[in-house]
Amino acid sequence: MSTTTTTSLPSNVHVSTHPCLIAKLSQLRSHTTNARDAKALVHEIALILGCQALATALYTTPVSSP
Repeated sequence: MSTTTTTSLPSNVHVSTHPCLIAKLSQLRSHTTNARDAKALVHEIALILGCQALATALYTTPVSSP
């Protein structure tokens, strides 16, 4: 895995270290991954990143109910 320091990245960049994401990226980089599997992996990676982005952007607001 690359050892990029976070100080060299812009402040609005998030480096994900989610274990599932790392595993999927490893599978995607493999030279034995065929096109069909690569497409599925890209989809799964997008879902993981999307969930992480939403999780950091969501917040709760107290609501009073009648």
